Amino acid sequence: EYTEYQVGDSVDFSDGLHVTVTSMGKDDSVELVDSYYSTAYVVEMEVENSTAEELYFDEYYFSLMDPVSQIPFTLDLRTYDVNLVEKLKPGEKVQVKLIYGIDNETNFGFTYEDAMWTELVAEGI
Repeated sequence: EYTEYQVGDSVDFSDGLHVTVTSMGKDDSVELVDSYYSTAYVVEMEVENSTAEELYFDEYYFSLMDPVSQIPFTLDLRTYDVNLVEKLKPGEKVQVKLIYGIDNETNFGFTYEDAMWTELVAEGI
């Protein structure tokens, strides 16, 4: 059972990470390493260590999934074009961009522990 949040929401986790998802969506300008998937889906977030200890950061603890089936999407190696942080010093804040491969799916949930962020849905007029 996930607690739902929207893009822009910040969540404090029991491990001491403070996570804000700043954007999530398809990005046609990104070329995936794994051409099995047609489209890149990019999640950008700010991750802060709110503790007095060093914390490890593991991108595989985060998942992009279909919120209904809960089937996860694959993290594309394009994510590693930049050096991802592995450890956060106390109080350190970093920007992280994770890139997933998708096809024609339309529903996405980005999860960490028991939190699920979803895209802001534009209100119809």
